[in-house]
Amino acid sequence: MNFGATLVTGEAAKKVITRLADQASWSAGFFLFNILCSIILSTSEFAALAVVTSVCFIVIAVVRAGAINARVVAGARVGISPELTLSTRAATKWAGAGSLLAAFVVLTILYSDVHSMLLVSLITLGVVLILSDTPHQMLIFYSRYIWAAVLALAYAALGVVLFIIHNLVSPVLLILIWSGSCLTLLIGGTLLVRSAIGGYRPPLDVSAFSWRLAAEALYVGVSGQLAILLLYLLSNSDASAGFRYSYALVFAPAFMIIQGLSPLFIKSLARLRTGPELARRSMLWSIFVASTLGVSAFGALGVSHVFPDYTALVVARDFVLPVGLAVLSSQLLEGVTSASRFMLSPKLLHRLRVGVVGIDIAVQVVGVVFFDVYGLVVAICILAAMKVLVCLILSFVLLRNKESGLPFAVETH
Repeated sequence: MNFGATLVTGEAAKKVITRLADQASWSAGFFLFNILCSIILSTSEFAALAVVTSVCFIVIAVVRAGAINARVVAGARVGISPELTLSTRAATKWAGAGSLLAAFVVLTILYSDVHSMLLVSLITLGVVLILSDTPHQMLIFYSRYIWAAVLALAYAALGVVLFIIHNLVSPVLLILIWSGSCLTLLIGGTLLVRSAIGGYRPPLDVSAFSWRLAAEALYVGVSGQLAILLLYLLSNSDASAGFRYSYALVFAPAFMIIQGLSPLFIKSLARLRTGPELARRSMLWSIFVASTLGVSAFGALGVSHVFPDYTALVVARDFVLPVGLAVLSSQLLEGVTSASRFMLSPKLLHRLRVGVVGIDIAVQVVGVVFFDVYGLVVAICILAAMKVLVCLILSFVLLRNKESGLPFAVETH
């Protein structure tokens, strides 16, 4: 049964609808807090917040790749279902190490730029954002979609309440309330994960995948968020603010929806057996990604015209196209690569990702150093074309590989 047909069956439709509600709520919570920050914080303070969330996106991607995705891929290649590959101990270790790394990076970048109370609150926010994501992801991979959705709805509800009373809070208090909300999600999520854990877990060797996928997530995350980090260090024009607002306001909701539904995508890949099946599934995912980002971009442009007094979104308007191309090309490449992991050599894919990311970082740095913000715009457009070409090549390789890469297709929850 193909993916399109599966989506219309009753049980599968319930899963997708629940996950959409879950991720819509989770993204709404983040987006509401982010919008409140854009209203209450000054431009420089919001720029510091953008750095924190950029670092968090990178670390969260690394934690998911090393602690969850790598285990799913390794298990699928030896016939173990995704739910039986997970390890709460491994996830906790990855999340803990990632949060400490994020705290150190944020402290290093922002130490001399923001006052001490705001710095402490931003570091706290970064740590709990990373830690609270892990139990939520574990619930999704354990197929506890309703439980995950309950957490997400609580997150969105807290955002709505704060939005109503935002005139009563200061910038530091706003960040601390956001942090407290994430801490509540962490505690609730951890308790629910303990309830979801089953019994026996078959032994699983993830050594060939874990460090490679985590490293690739780090490379890709750095290159994907490098623009914001470089522009923060430049801090010399309204254009840099436009870039930051475009990432944080226009595409952050779409990005979170895509990342939230990626577990279902990866779990569906783990049940396929041949290259053409994987290629077709990644093509459908690419269409979904492009559609989600397109709706986000056009929606933001429309809102910016309807509410011209919302300065942050108006400033972001001129940079929707380059930022959209950057996010779109990166997500398309991520989707095709995720499908390729179940069939192709992990060493080959790792080398490919290192090469692409190396070119990505080099071109972005050259563009910024020699041609300032507008050099970065041109660099992003060139890199987007390169990534799309790599996607086409990988898809062609999968289509030609008709041999089964897995012992059998595993059907689970």
